[in-house]
Amino acid sequence: MEEEIEESIVRKKKPTKLVGRNLFLYLLLIFNTLMGLLVLGGQLRIKSTTALTGEQPFLVKSAKKVGQGEFVSFALIITNLAEYDGPRRYIRIKPIIEVTKGLQYKEISLKKKVIRNQLISYLNTLTPENVLGETGLNNLKADVKKIFKKILTHTQIKMLYFSEFRVN
Repeated sequence: MEEEIEESIVRKKKPTKLVGRNLFLYLLLIFNTLMGLLVLGGQLRIKSTTALTGEQPFLVKSAKKVGQGEFVSFALIITNLAEYDGPRRYIRIKPIIEVTKGLQYKEISLKKKVIRNQLISYLNTLTPENVLGETGLNNLKADVKKIFKKILTHTQIKMLYFSEFRVN
């Protein structure tokens, strides 16, 4: 009887082979690692190109020629409105300017941070009643256009549009 016990203890289990579930898990791990590297590589490429040009992505997006003017789209601006009583409200705008033919991108790209800062400062002084309604929107467009014209002295701005306008 002791011999049987010793024999059962001495017997070793054979190692399992990589088949079935384990192989599938290893392949899944390798696939996920490769996909992660591809995504990370794409993000690094975007960051490196923006670092070389010195511009933030999506700030001056594009210029599309339509008739005599060209359109320049700016980044989305979200800021709080001045509200002294009641809940805090905010405004979201995405300005697009129509400039005369002959791209003035150099002046726009040099002064984009100043434009953004001036727009945020101006929007912070407004109340929801100032911007809501048709007259409020028209007054807002006129004032924002004045800010653009004051800063962009060498760029002739024909029209100002908002591709996104929201007050919450």
